[in-house]
Amino acid sequence: MRLLYVEDERLIRESVAKQIQKMFPLEVFTACHGEEGLELFKKYKPEIVLTDIRMPVCDGLEMTRQIRELSQDTIIVIVTAYADFEYARTALQYQVHDFLIKPITIKSVQETVCELIEMVKVKNMDRDNKLQIQISDMLHGLISSESLFWKKQVILSGCRIQEYQKIGGFTPSDSGLILYAVKNIIEELLEVKQQKIQYCLISESYNMFYLIFYTEYFHSTMQTQQIEYQIKKLCEEMVDVLENNLFLPIAHIETGFFDGRDLYSKYLEVEQCMENDRTNQHMIIQMKDAKLEEERIIYALWKDKKFDQVAEKLVLYFNKTNSIQERQNLMIRLSYYLYIAMNEEKGEKQLIFKEFYDSFPKIKREFSEMEIAVRTTETLKKLTEKMEKMEKKILHPVIYNIQKDIRDNYSEVKLLKDYAKKYNINATYLSELFVKECGKTFSDIVTDIKMDKAKNMLNEPDARVYEVAVKLGYHDGRYFSQLFKRCTGMTPKEFQKRCDKYE
Repeated sequence: MRLLYVEDERLIRESVAKQIQKMFPLEVFTACHGEEGLELFKKYKPEIVLTDIRMPVCDGLEMTRQIRELSQDTIIVIVTAYADFEYARTALQYQVHDFLIKPITIKSVQETVCELIEMVKVKNMDRDNKLQIQISDMLHGLISSESLFWKKQVILSGCRIQEYQKIGGFTPSDSGLILYAVKNIIEELLEVKQQKIQYCLISESYNMFYLIFYTEYFHSTMQTQQIEYQIKKLCEEMVDVLENNLFLPIAHIETGFFDGRDLYSKYLEVEQCMENDRTNQHMIIQMKDAKLEEERIIYALWKDKKFDQVAEKLVLYFNKTNSIQERQNLMIRLSYYLYIAMNEEKGEKQLIFKEFYDSFPKIKREFSEMEIAVRTTETLKKLTEKMEKMEKKILHPVIYNIQKDIRDNYSEVKLLKDYAKKYNINATYLSELFVKECGKTFSDIVTDIKMDKAKNMLNEPDARVYEVAVKLGYHDGRYFSQLFKRCTGMTPKEFQKRCDKYE
């Protein structure tokens, strides 16, 4: 943290600066007039400025005005005599935080600087939290990444904790502690590797998190490649620490550098690899290129057990090509989509992806599209029977009752602490219980329930999107539409059009 002290009296300037450095862990810069102070401000960007008013060359008010044009966040305190106080009041229009009346004492300086340091910490925390939320919304496609990541190159790394081994002593409820460890590891490694790299850590669930590394475009291809190598090496070192020091086996995947404006589409690609246990395979569904309309239709028919129509659609689906490899790729893409759609519908994973994918037929040269369609349809029938026989997970009674409360009154969902009070349970423990029982946070469960309700409402004839949003407790229709798309891959309008096709 840095402080700039501007004072034309040399003895006062040196004495006060020395006392501040002795009392606080600050970098202190001094200037003898406003012009010199402004140059130092431009060079070092201090968070705190203490300045006298009456000085030669450029006075404190003019310097304050110019500093405010450069930064709205800098905290400025005016040091003034009683005689100049009315004059100093004009500085209020420049959002000056406070005034120190001369002659200043060591105690008044200590109290003021102590207060200012705390203010800077709060401001930094607030700024970091806002940035974290903004980047999270960009990652999930809720807002455009154009403003923040224009002319920036980004690397996205997805990390999933495979299991919580007993040897490490961690459980899913320790996810916050693990993320804290990850942040410390990254910051330590970044300091060694490259100062130009910025990053953001986004928690997706108790066992999934994303790291977004971003930097400015470089004219030199070699420099870009060097920084990309450094980031990938950094990720490898982070995973090594988590696995060997914390005993947490990690599946991870990272992209190369891409245009920051493509953040959401890259997130979809990485998410599918991480969620579907295919981190070691290179084929990724390009969501931005494939509309997946045929896969949606096949899933809807499978869900309704219309297997004859499923077979008909599959014949057309595999009739696009005679290539064995391309047909196998179509099978991979179809199984991907069906697995994701099934889990969204059920709200929990009943099968791991490998088990799900391995049940589909492997394409052979002698298979016609009709035979592939018949074999795939038989697979879907068996999967339906298998899932129907699976016993539903018995939830903790408190979690069950809270979910019932949310479904019964989805337009006015209470805060977690309110449900904790209702059922006489500690709020922190309840939060951990949601993750343990459901594999999701309380807010994720609320969103899932509301989105299921939204689907039912949008299926109704003449349903209007904004009315559905209001009924669900969302007073911002645009936010509801963005959230619905994030959860389903479609806007409410697209979902309604798709439903119309199936009727």
